[in-house]
Parts: sequence; C-alpha cells; structure tokens
Amino acid sequence: MSEPARTVQTATDLKPFHEYASLAEGCTELGAFLGLDGPVSEDVFVGAMQDPVYARNLIISRSAPTFLKALLDKPPQREPVTERSEKTNIELLAKAAKSLWNWTRSGMETVSDEVYRRRLDRCAVCPHFATPPNRAIYNLGAAFAADTQERKICALCGCVTANKARMATENCPGDDPDRPGFTRWGEPKL
Repeated sequence: MSEPARTVQTATDLKPFHEYASLAEGCTELGAFLGLDGPVSEDVFVGAMQDPVYARNLIISRSAPTFLKALLDKPPQREPVTERSEKTNIELLAKAAKSLWNWTRSGMETVSDEVYRRRLDRCAVCPHFATPPNRAIYNLGAAFAADTQERKICALCGCVTANKARMATENCPGDDPDRPGFTRWGEPKL
C-alpha cells in the first residue's frame, strides 16, 4: 500500500527536486498544491523545478483556472531529468580511476582559477547539485575537502563537483537547457 501524499499548503511546503523520493511524488505534490484533482505531468513538474519564472506563474495562477490550464498545457521545454539513481561504490571507483588516469595522462593539467570559479558557480545553481548520501566513499572524500561546498556532488555522474571542475580533462555531464550542444558549464559538449 502506498503512502498518502502529504498536504502541500504553500509554495514553501514544496521541496527542492532532489528531496523528492520519486518524480511521481513531486508530480503528485505539485498537483495538490495547485488544487488539481491529480498529479501534474512530469514536464510541468520538471519545468517548475528548473524554471523559477514558470514556477512563479503557476503559483500566481492557482486561483485563475484559465491561466493555470494554459500554463499546464504548455510547460517550458527543458532537458529531461531522470529519477536520481545512486551509483554503486564500484561504479564510482571505476569512474574516479578513469578520470584520474585521463588527468594524469594530460600532465595533471588544471583549469585557470577563472574557469574553475565559473564552473563551480554554474554547478551551484544546477538542479543536479546535491549533498552526497551518507556513504563511506563520500565520507572518505569529505576528509580531503576544505569546506561543505567542496563536498557537494553532481547527481548525474556522482562526482565531487569541486574536484571535477578543477580538472581540465573533465566535462559537465548535463546539457545546457538554453544552448543545445553546450554543457551546463557553458562549454561545448564533447
């Protein structure tokens, strides 16, 4: 038997995308918040989580059914977001080993401080920027991180973003929703 959806009264009751147990849960809660008889579509939910203007317009239109219907019928086109699936320790170690091997082969080349800061700034506003789960592999990595921001991970690839952003051989795995062919770091997709 599934758990009943919790009551969502105000916009502050809506959680960030990464805190929902599933995409279906987010759709159900947003539907309840908007006063609908059922969940919103996945496109509407993802659009609301990725586009603050669209989310604000949905909230404002709660009491205006005609406007709300128009917004629900035409959600913004965004990159698809899949449910968060954590990688196994073996997958993470294999990925880290491959990244380190490529980085070593490049002469351990790092990006400039300016590029590093730009990459981290873009990670900080990405919907996939997440607090790592409480797992030994991430706890070990946290021992080498100077501050909490440096411990955050990319939910798409499982990498510690501060480490990944520093390496010249690494790329962001996310597509820029506004610029086809570019990553969320604003760099060409390889």
